[in-house]
Amino acid sequence: MELVVLLVFFLAIAVAATRWGVEAYAKRWTTISPYLDSQLDPLSLTPDLQPDRIRIAPDESEATGLELSGHHEFSERLSAWGTMSWARVADDSIEGDVVRSWDQSLALTLGASWQASRWNASVFGGWHRGWPRTPITLSPLSLGERNSARWGDFYTLDLRGSYVWPQKYGDFSLVLEVTNATDRSNECCAVLQTAPDGSFRTETDDWLPTIVNLGFSYRWRSRD
Repeated sequence: MELVVLLVFFLAIAVAATRWGVEAYAKRWTTISPYLDSQLDPLSLTPDLQPDRIRIAPDESEATGLELSGHHEFSERLSAWGTMSWARVADDSIEGDVVRSWDQSLALTLGASWQASRWNASVFGGWHRGWPRTPITLSPLSLGERNSARWGDFYTLDLRGSYVWPQKYGDFSLVLEVTNATDRSNECCAVLQTAPDGSFRTETDDWLPTIVNLGFSYRWRSRD
C-alpha cells in the first residue's frame, strides 16, 4: 500500500517546471516533564479526566522527519501541489522506545486550486498511516503494550470555494468549506463500556464526520 501511495505522489507532480522542496529535522529532548495520556482515546483533549489515563515519565524523547514537497502552476489560474512526509516521534525509557499517540509515520497530501477574478475553488486530499493504539482484551480485561498497534489508514477529501463581491469601500467575501466530503469513517479511538451483565465491551469511535462551514467577511479598502 505504501509503495502505491508513493508512486501516485510522484506521478501526480512529476511535471516540468515544478518547484521542489526538501526539509529534514532531528530533535532530541533530554529533559522531559511527565504527562498524562489516554490509552484508549489518543486524541482526547483531557486525558487527565479519563479512567484509562496513564502517567508517562520518559527519560528522553526524540522526533525525526523528512518532507518532500512540490508545486506546479499549469496556468495563471490553475495550480497544484503535493507533499510527502516521513516522521517518527517517540519517548525513550528503560523499557524501550514507545511512539507517541499522535505519531503518523507516513503521510501524503495532494491539492489543486483554481483562481478567477472573483471565484476561488480548491480541493485537498490527505492520507496518512493510522494513529497508534493500545490493544485491548475483554476476557479477561487487559491492555496490551501501549501504542504497539495502529488504527486503519486515515483518508480525507476537503473542498473549499469562495466568491468576492467588490463594494464601494471594500470587498464582501463568502466562503464555503466542506471537511471530509466523502464522510469517511476514520477510526481513532475506543470507548470502554459496561454491559448490563457486568461484562465489558468496547465501541470504536470515528474521527470527524462531514462538516460544512459557511462564512463571510468584509474587508475595508483605503479611499485613496
